[in-house]
Amino acid sequence: MKARSVEKNRIEEFLNDLSTNVCICGGRCGMGKSYFLKSLVSEYQGIYFNAYSTTDEMELNMLSSAVSGSLDFSEVSFDEIMAAIKDKADQGEKRPYLFVIDSYPDFVKAQADYDTMLSDACRDIFCGTNVKVILCGDSFINMKKYCLDRKSPWMKLNPTIINFEQLSFTETIKYINEESDDDCIFLYGITGGLPVYVSQLENEKLTREEAVKKLFFTNKNSSVEEAMKKDLREPAYYNRLMQVLSSRVQRVNEISAIVNKPKDIVVPYLKTLIKLSLVKKETPVTEKNNRRKTRYSLKNTSDVFWYRFVVPSLPIFESTNELPTFDDKEIEEFERDVFIEVCKEYLMEKSSQGELPFILNEIGNWWENNDEDHTTVGFDAVGLGKNEDEDASVFCRCYYSKKQVEIQELKELIELTKKVRRRGDNFYMMFSASGFSEHALTVASAIKNIILVDLDSMIKEARNK
Repeated sequence: MKARSVEKNRIEEFLNDLSTNVCICGGRCGMGKSYFLKSLVSEYQGIYFNAYSTTDEMELNMLSSAVSGSLDFSEVSFDEIMAAIKDKADQGEKRPYLFVIDSYPDFVKAQADYDTMLSDACRDIFCGTNVKVILCGDSFINMKKYCLDRKSPWMKLNPTIINFEQLSFTETIKYINEESDDDCIFLYGITGGLPVYVSQLENEKLTREEAVKKLFFTNKNSSVEEAMKKDLREPAYYNRLMQVLSSRVQRVNEISAIVNKPKDIVVPYLKTLIKLSLVKKETPVTEKNNRRKTRYSLKNTSDVFWYRFVVPSLPIFESTNELPTFDDKEIEEFERDVFIEVCKEYLMEKSSQGELPFILNEIGNWWENNDEDHTTVGFDAVGLGKNEDEDASVFCRCYYSKKQVEIQELKELIELTKKVRRRGDNFYMMFSASGFSEHALTVASAIKNIILVDLDSMIKEARNK
């Protein structure tokens, strides 16, 4: 895969930055960090070392082997290895020489002083040279502990920090060989933009069933469960919470009732999942301190698919070796949620490119709960920003159905905005998987603050970039 344009630009800025020689890369399993860094070493010059969970002596021997390129495990000191790296850089081309340590927490665990010794080498031995040190790891908790904590020696060296996120729909769609718009949404949804999954669909022409079987049932691999194993000793209860959230249960009271645990137990678990970047916590974008409206959901759509569809189906598949048939209504509901995420990405991309009537400062949502019948009414996305010196908002609804959107849906959107306490200019944006009626298109063309976007044009635009 040749993606990661954002990370590539950040790395190039780091390599040209004379104020620091340290870069710290993080992100959950499956983000393609190792592949990216190996490719980077091949493109430039340097050493890639994947740390191994072992004792200090063996760790040092393995590092020495990576530097020397031989299996000679003769006794060698840490300083000698650092000096050898400097010599290699001096003898190479006059361009950045990369020293990459992947699985960095395992490196530090082998010997507690390694972080201080390596940071000292960056400050003393590598200072003023072309050596650039890159530290990488999957574990959020350990990377924060060993690299990003305020007491960490690395924070004194002004490191560049890069967090690898999932690929956007625009990046992913280039690797999905599907013509059907709804298949594109479905396949993006099950990959979640995770390179570990996207790469398996690259240059493939697969049916939905074949794609699902290849990603989840052939090797029964789960990126999300691998991610949790990096940081959690007992993932059983976390798995249960993730499964509940995948079923669109979002409020703490409801989650607590389903898992049969009090809220003061559920909330700390949710906070841990938030730290691991697996769960997100939301409040209405104009009411950020309103705890009564707090809701939780899974961040990645692939995780949603895993817990909502795959995990319950594993016993059937293992006993019959046949892929279960998923409920069409539930799949369509899953696709609608994916479509909403795609629309949010589109909104932010257009804002960053200056193609909206105003620049967005943030994107979120707004809703109100009806506690009597346990329903929620709101928007699918709300963007806040400035239109010159005035506050500005864009209110969005995303329609994922086989029917074209009519003028009535536009009227409902405008009417709902009256409930939001927000001054300034209002813009209305409607996304549709099946396009818009002639009447809706005519009205939108005559009113400047109404924007209509259909899925077909979004996909064509993404593939042409």
